[in-house]
Amino acid sequence: MSFMDVLNQEPHPGWLKVLAKIDEIGQKDGYRFSTRSPALYDGQKKWVYSHTKFYVDEELREQELYIVASDGTKVRIEGPFDDSGDEYWMEQLKDQSNALITSDYKHYRVHPDGANSPAGFGGSQFRIRYFGKDWEKLKANVSIFDIDPETEQPIIRTRNLWMQSAIPKKHQHLFEPNCKIL
Repeated sequence: MSFMDVLNQEPHPGWLKVLAKIDEIGQKDGYRFSTRSPALYDGQKKWVYSHTKFYVDEELREQELYIVASDGTKVRIEGPFDDSGDEYWMEQLKDQSNALITSDYKHYRVHPDGANSPAGFGGSQFRIRYFGKDWEKLKANVSIFDIDPETEQPIIRTRNLWMQSAIPKKHQHLFEPNCKIL
């Protein structure tokens, strides 16, 4: 199938219902559309969804909704989730084995070099001083490291670092800074 064939395909009927629901919500008093994802499908195309954000009462606060159409007929809304990403940060908290958190609460994950294609940050090399408590767990995810002779702290060298985001203030108390990117 060529690129033009893809462009000329009829949209999935569920996607049309998702777009109609987004428009309907955007017409509600106090709501103003902000952004939406492209059509997102499960692996078997049984349902299609959009990750959509709306401004509420003209505040900078956004609400995130997942608008889901299953079997092309039923439309449901999951959320709203405030823009603090409550669910997202609770998921990040569950497994911290390869997590790196800087003193300004930026959350990263490190993977062994060559484990992902493409590598995080385009394969740029990073040097990171690790001062967390779970070095043994983290070490399994790190290909190259040295021990700083002065501080006796590990220094990770990686070309496969992925940033999740800055941790919102309301969740920072759950995460402990454990590194400094050099």
